[in-house]
Amino acid sequence: AFAYLNNAYFNLSRWLGAAGFFVYGNFPVSLPVWIYPSSEKFFDFDAGWKLVSPPMANPEISSTPSGAYIPPPYGYESSSYFYADTMHIGEGYWILMADSGVVVIGE
Repeated sequence: AFAYLNNAYFNLSRWLGAAGFFVYGNFPVSLPVWIYPSSEKFFDFDAGWKLVSPPMANPEISSTPSGAYIPPPYGYESSSYFYADTMHIGEGYWILMADSGVVVIGE
């Protein structure tokens, strides 16, 4: 598995809680995924694209400072990206940060 941090990918030696990661392989594989329920999540992000997974269906997304997060979120399916007008629990979505800030993903 690989994670993305400080504009670079790195190999993970263990799973990281509340972090997005990539898995690459030549064959299909099933991996366990643990979901910890929460009504709200706070993330400190630098500028750039970030991979997030919402704690609830169709959450509100906001940022401090206002305008640091640039909507909309994007999903990925069948080798293409799409505007995610609906977000589902346990799925990953890309969000764009114009500036560093705190992102709130919740109700």
